[in-house]
Amino acid sequence: MSRFCGRRTKKKIGTVIAAIGLGIVLAMVIPFWGWIMAMGGVIIVVGWKIMEGN
Repeated sequence: MSRFCGRRTKKKIGTVIAAIGLGIVLAMVIPFWGWIMAMGGVIIVVGWKIMEGN
């Protein structure tokens, strides 16, 4: 492979692979944290409503 690909081409391929990997990781992590924040907001609102009722 080194005969056909120069150093610059290998660097570009590495950058592309890293970007794809980062995109996959972010696609899994961001929805996870989004659900955690949404549930935290729900817990706060429910607690607020309970305190208002008493």
